[in-house]
Amino acid sequence: MAKEASLSGGFNTDIRAGGKVYHVQTENRPKALSIDTAVYVKGHLVHHQSMSYATPENVAGLHGEDLLWRVEEEHRQIVEAIREGSLAMNVPQAEAAAAEEKAHANPGKLQLHLLNKTSWISGGDADLQIEVRGSDGKSTLEGAELEVVVEGGRHERHKAKSDAKGHARIRFGLPKGGATLLLRAIHPLGKCEVRFALREKGKKAGDTGRK
Repeated sequence: MAKEASLSGGFNTDIRAGGKVYHVQTENRPKALSIDTAVYVKGHLVHHQSMSYATPENVAGLHGEDLLWRVEEEHRQIVEAIREGSLAMNVPQAEAAAAEEKAHANPGKLQLHLLNKTSWISGGDADLQIEVRGSDGKSTLEGAELEVVVEGGRHERHKAKSDAKGHARIRFGLPKGGATLLLRAIHPLGKCEVRFALREKGKKAGDTGRK
């Protein structure tokens, strides 16, 4: 519910929307012949706009009731835009930093998806085409460090990094006979490990689902 206060030549409103309280302040700037509106969240400026009311026909601008009506109308439009969620706003730097710090302090478990599940083994070679997603399973992550360890034999390691789409590709030759591949992903927002069991010739390779 909005809480409003009318000042001389201006308006102030506190409005709750989307779990936040926005303070909207609209006032007349007579020297600049403009109406300025500022929106704050916890003291941080998230939106500002200025509307000039000087016209070629009336360079002195509006006066009296016409001016007060225009100030109130500008204020009302901003308040309605906040209610509707259509007002473009800048996220306060302090708030964005706090959210990032929280995510880094409480990393989740990443999700790894093999994009070529039925064709990643061909002619004795592995071609892992991987998509890295966050713990929500929806957002893809850029810059995740991926590593495949071929357990047994020479204990080979192969590395890659996810691109802007969250994709990475790792190709290498497979050892003869049975083996296990350990796929590991690390990102500031979390980590994950998956093992793939390689079967003898004639048997299918599959994800063991265990660490």
